[in-house]
Order: sequence, then C-alpha cells, then structure tokens
Amino acid sequence: MSVCAKFTGDISADADYQSLKSYSGTIDGNNHMITLNGYSLIENASGNITIKNLMLAGTVIGENNAAAFIGYTDADTTDTISIENCANLASVKAANDNSAGFVGLINGGDTLNLSNSYNYGSVVSMGGNADPLANTDTNATADYKNCYYLKDGTKANGTVKNPNTATEKTLAGFESGEVAYNLNKGALDIIFGQQLGTDDADKYPVLTSGKNVVYCIASNYTNDGALALIDNDKARIFSSTDAVAMIAQYNGDILVSAVPVNISSNTMFDISITKADTADKYKVFVWNSASELKPVSEPTDYTVTK
Repeated sequence: MSVCAKFTGDISADADYQSLKSYSGTIDGNNHMITLNGYSLIENASGNITIKNLMLAGTVIGENNAAAFIGYTDADTTDTISIENCANLASVKAANDNSAGFVGLINGGDTLNLSNSYNYGSVVSMGGNADPLANTDTNATADYKNCYYLKDGTKANGTVKNPNTATEKTLAGFESGEVAYNLNKGALDIIFGQQLGTDDADKYPVLTSGKNVVYCIASNYTNDGALALIDNDKARIFSSTDAVAMIAQYNGDILVSAVPVNISSNTMFDISITKADTADKYKVFVWNSASELKPVSEPTDYTVTK
C-alpha cells in the first residue's frame, strides 16, 4: 500500500521512535525538519518513493545500511526512489558496513534520483563502504543532479571518502552561502535560504519560502541583491529590492536585442524570451535602477539551444 504524508511542523523523535519498517509513497516535508533519535527515517524502501522539501538532523546508528533518509531498498522489488530539495544534517554511523547521508544501500535493479540536495552530516562506517549520499550495489542506478556534500565528512574504516558523483564543499563553502546560492541556481528556483553576516548566521542552507535568499555580487555572497536564472526560453528573476533587469540577446559579441523589465521585490518574475533569429546567447543583467545602473546580481549567461 502506498502512503502519502505532508508535515505541518518540525518533529523531534523521542526514545520510543523507530523507523518506518517498509514504506512506499510520498513524503512532503513542507520545508520542515525531523530530528532523528538513532534510527533512519525509513528502514526499507519497497516500491516507489518520493521524498521532498525535508531536512533531517540528529543521529543514526546501526549495524549495516545506516542512513538518515532510507536504510536500504527492497531486494525483492524494483524500486525507484526520488529525493529532491532535501538536506541531511544528521550524523550517521554503521558499526559494520554501508553508511550514507541519504540511502545506506541501493540494491541491484533499483534506482535513486537525488536532486537539489546536500549532505552536511558526518558519515562513518567501520567497514569499507561509506558515501555522503548513497551506496550502490551491483546493477543499481544512482543519478545525482545539483547535489553537494561536506568535504572530508565521510569515512570508511578510517579512510576519507570524497566521491566525484556530487560536488564537495568545505565548511567555509557552506558557511559563506556559496552552496545555498548554487543549489538555487542549479534548481532554477528559490528552494534554500541562509542568513549571513550576523551573530546567529546559519552555518548551512535551510529550506525557505523566499526568506534569507542568498545572492552573489562580485563573487561575494549576501542576503541583499538579485538572482537571475535562465532556462531555454524563460528567465526567472528574484530580487530583495525593486530593480530593473535587461534581457539581452547576442550573436557572438554583437548585441541583437535588449528588453528592459521592472522587477518588484521578493517576487519571482517569470519572463518569456522570444528568440531573435540570429541570437546564440542570452544574458540577464539586474541593476538597482535605470538611472544609477548599479549591479545587484552577477550577469547570467545562457547558450541558446539550437
């Protein structure tokens, strides 16, 4: 049986909490956090599962297949696991083997699709297999899109594991806002925020509904500015203040079209782009005003798909 759940608040697991033993269905964290108390959220994924908009914290300790989100996929069924817009902050330890931030073991024939997510928690295995995201068995498939993990935070039998399946970032990269900025840019949406530059600044990205968005201006990350995104025939712009944008089209270095757009603060603007016949590149500029033209965002380039 498939079960769907949507959270309405944060949850802290008590001493009596145990994993969902066998689960299929959809879990929408609704931008909330669950603090685990020794066990994975789901022990066994059986069938198709979608988990989205959820952060996990706390601790997970097990013998084998220890992970924050899912211990392992069912070896007797064909399972597809989709996890998007999620984060693991929990520390994970396998006393024997197979520890991971998201899935302890994806069995053969099963598939994991992980997108717009990151692992910040420590991952330790006393055996030979540990991964910041997921361990895969023979003939299992893991597809990672726009995913990040804390560098040197994963160890298998004392050996540091920094796999090239996702992007490693240092503590400084997380604390600076770089990861939050890149997560949103790669997702073409505002998913994560992070309060920067204050005494109670966030050390890592947090799920958001447009609060504490991270912008990049002159290679500096800040909570004031604009984020310009382009995907094929659409530009998306989100700004902390009223601004003016320019949607420019180029053929090589020659400007062939330029359209100004007024942007209101704290609203995602979706702008359709009608491609000029000779254009091979789009570029979006965002300034504070048409008169001053002070940049509030890094220019965004996009090569047009023919």
